[in-house]
Amino acid sequence: MKLDKFKEILEDFKYITSYGKKFGLIFIIIIFLLWILSGIYVIQPEERGVLLRFGKVIQEEVFPGLHYHLPWPIEKSKKVSVTSVRKVTIGYTEKEGKIIPSDYWELQRVTGDYNIINFRMLLTYRVEKPLYYLFKVENPDVYVKRAAEAAIVRVLGGLSVDEAFTYGKVKIQQETKKIAQEILDSCLTGIRIISTNLQEISPPEEVAVGFKDVQDAKTEMEKFINEARSYYNVVTSQAKAEAYEIIKQAEAYKKNKIDQALGETSYFLKVLSEYKKNPEIYKKRKYTETIEELAKKMKKIIISPEMKEKTIIIK
Repeated sequence: MKLDKFKEILEDFKYITSYGKKFGLIFIIIIFLLWILSGIYVIQPEERGVLLRFGKVIQEEVFPGLHYHLPWPIEKSKKVSVTSVRKVTIGYTEKEGKIIPSDYWELQRVTGDYNIINFRMLLTYRVEKPLYYLFKVENPDVYVKRAAEAAIVRVLGGLSVDEAFTYGKVKIQQETKKIAQEILDSCLTGIRIISTNLQEISPPEEVAVGFKDVQDAKTEMEKFINEARSYYNVVTSQAKAEAYEIIKQAEAYKKNKIDQALGETSYFLKVLSEYKKNPEIYKKRKYTETIEELAKKMKKIIISPEMKEKTIIIK
């Protein structure tokens, strides 16, 4: 009786063991399939990826779409957005929409003529090369900020305070962007600066009033200079117009005299030609023409022998 019961228990154990082996095999197969399928990944349109095998890069840039790599730990992918715009501030920080000025050592800068100014700038950047950005840059904001600060020192060092406050603002933004980008490229950061926006450039509060007086005086001086230049341009234009008119009149007079001289010369040559042909006839004809011309200008008195007492005057 006891032997039969033991056999029954043994059969039940064999059945359970057999069922457990089948379930375990199915479980292992499912886990394996899930592991294989874990290699499927998607790169979104705004992203780029980098593919690694045992920690070594085998594809520097994976473009958007559905992709597959061998499951971890053999291969893995890293993704980063290349369209997201990131911000870095210099001279201030933003917290809950409020601007908080930085310490004076970051807020204040020195110009080329050794004047201290307050300086705030906002930079925007994005990822251009995922490989460099993911594996060569630990803190991208710090990289961008340090590169921009180095560029600002170089740019302001080439400007006077007057230039920095006036027409030099555009140059500051352009040159800062250019130099900072060169620094980032030399460090292989994979970062592209989008814009450098000057938020503030002003004298420190301690000297703001005095500086304003100086700027007002310079503005007044510039006003007088511009008025003088304007007057000079007007007078010069009028003088040029009058000179042009005189020159035109002189040229017309010159042309008239030349034409007159040419006409007289032509007439003289014609007369000379006639004279050479027959001098006597020419003299008589010329004498007659001269008398006729003189007679036209004189009063004429006709005296007739038959009219002894009467004289007729013909005007």
